[in-house]
Order: sequence, then C-alpha cells, then structure tokens
Amino acid sequence: MEYTQGTSAMNVGPCGAFVGKIYFLFVFVSTKEHPWNKTSVNEFYKHYYKLVDNVNYWAKYYGASLSLDTGYFIYESPYDHHPDNKWMDYILTHHFHQETPNLGELYKYYAERYHVDACPFIFVFNRKGRSYATTADLIKYRNFKHEKAVVFNYKKKMDNVILHEVLHLFGAIDFYYPDYLTEEINKFYPNSIMLTTANSEIDPFTAFLIGWKKTPDYISKYLLDLTEEKGDLEPPKIDESDY
Repeated sequence: MEYTQGTSAMNVGPCGAFVGKIYFLFVFVSTKEHPWNKTSVNEFYKHYYKLVDNVNYWAKYYGASLSLDTGYFIYESPYDHHPDNKWMDYILTHHFHQETPNLGELYKYYAERYHVDACPFIFVFNRKGRSYATTADLIKYRNFKHEKAVVFNYKKKMDNVILHEVLHLFGAIDFYYPDYLTEEINKFYPNSIMLTTANSEIDPFTAFLIGWKKTPDYISKYLLDLTEEKGDLEPPKIDESDY
C-alpha cells in the first residue's frame, strides 16, 4: 500500500509537516470569570519552554529540522468555552476581523506574515476543562475551516498537554481510542505522548505522521493498515459537563 496524503498518512493536519520554522501562536481567551494577565501568561509560558526542550530532544533523535518560536494575544470574550464554538466565532470576527470565521485561512495568513512554515493556533482558557483538538478525524475529512487546539490551564503536565494537542494540527492521531488501536499501541509504544499526556515520548509512528520520518517502519505500516481496515478514528463527542 502506498501511504499518501488523504488517508492514514503523514502531513494530513491543517498545518502540514512539523518541520522547518514553526511559530506557536497562543490565543489566551480572557473571560470575566477567568481572566488572563501578564503574570498568569508568564506562568503558563513556563510549560511552553519545557515543551520546547522536549520537542528539540525528539527532533534531534529523529534527525528532523525544526526551529520553534512563539507569540501570543490576550483577547477578551463575552463567551466562555462551549462546544458550540460561539466563543471562537466571536474571537475570529471581533479580534481577527474575519467576516466568516475560518481558522484555516488564519493559519496560512500568519505563516506568511511571520515568514514561517506553519503557525498553529492554540486557544487557552485559564481554568479547568478537558483539553482537545478537533483534528483526529482528518483521516476521513479534510475540512480545515475549524481545526483547532484548545487547552485548559490547570494540569501539572501542561507541557505534554499542549504538545499532544498541537501535534494533532500536524497530523498526529490519538492512541487512547478505539480499543483495538490502544491495545496495539500498548504493545509497541506504551510511553507515547499520544496515548497519555503523562508521557512525553514522540513515538516512531507519530514521527511518521507529523513528517519527521519520510517512510514508515514495519510497525508503522502495520498500524497504518490496521487503521485503514478498521477505521472508527473519529473522536468521541465532547461532554458538555466538562465545561
């Protein structure tokens, strides 16, 4: 089988391959109940710098050419997080001045503006919640209009949480569902960050999916064939009670 873009393959995320110059653009969503300020942003950035150290280690391990930089916006929103995306539509229309909210266009615009290869957006709320990315179904669907990473600032392992969600924007998939995939991943890569954010390892399968390896090894080929055969990689529904 030839593994090409559009199937279970490398670089199917909205930001392409996780190589070259990457600019992490954090959008701190400040609400009345859970505001951000420079102090809280600086505290959050401590997690980001730990992430950078980890990514640089694994990029060197796989021989991937990678340079990370970052910037941020603090934007107020009258809407707190909710799966209906009203909060995001408000941010994109009022602060990024889009007539029709479209994250895919912003990824491209800011990558060109900052002269980088990719500019992933990470929306951050200053409270508890279940962090997620809406890209795990890209194997089936290639609509990049609202593919995003959303992070809630409250866990000790926030560096792993941020990286786990951002990797989805570069084509990585979750390993903690469906059960058949989790079972196989535990045999080969039990320490993968895509299995649990308690771990920090970027496994060879994920390395292929994000463009760090040009060809899949035999285990990755097996997993690719398995996911093609069984499917069901669409992420579970978000439980609104988490928010």
